[in-house]
Amino acid sequence: MHYWKDLEAAMCAAQNPRPYAYAGPADVLAAITPGERGRLIASVDDLTAWLAALAQADRSGPQTFVVDEAGDLRVGAQA
Repeated sequence: MHYWKDLEAAMCAAQNPRPYAYAGPADVLAAITPGERGRLIASVDDLTAWLAALAQADRSGPQTFVVDEAGDLRVGAQA
């Protein structure tokens, strides 16, 4: 019986996602400048274009991603 309640709660949460507060290091948060929100990835072609545009040095460094409040995937080099 608990399985169905858990499943129902998970389905409700998936249909009504909630934003989460930033939970990373303060210095990373402080490094963000207004308007800098990463590259929007809406398709495989967008991802391919972003990867092709990365400088060789950036390709070897860490990358990061977020799914914003609108449900859009954004990617960028990790600072």
